[in-house]
Amino acid sequence: MITVTIRHTATAIAREIGIASDDDTAITGVELDKMSDEELRRRTPEIAVYARVTAEHKLQIIRALKANEAVVAMTGDGVNDAPAIKGADIASPWEIGTESPSSGGPDHHR
Repeated sequence: MITVTIRHTATAIAREIGIASDDDTAITGVELDKMSDEELRRRTPEIAVYARVTAEHKLQIIRALKANEAVVAMTGDGVNDAPAIKGADIASPWEIGTESPSSGGPDHHR
């Protein structure tokens, strides 16, 4: 799970919906800033929650997951989510407001 929410809340939600267990790792954007792309790629299998991340972090995480041959799904509600949504294998943008992540055209929806 990738979210702008704080770690504690994000982890609780991830556990509640069954995508994280007590043993899974959660990291923040601040921690991501200290990692190389290679370290993130190596660690993605053990990380279940990415909290307090930026739009740039989201794209970095998606690239690391895909480098590990994961199929990545992404949803988002703002223009800042567009690069990550476009980088995902499965995209589900929210159509809120006048500008949306899906403004890239029909090829965007997979």
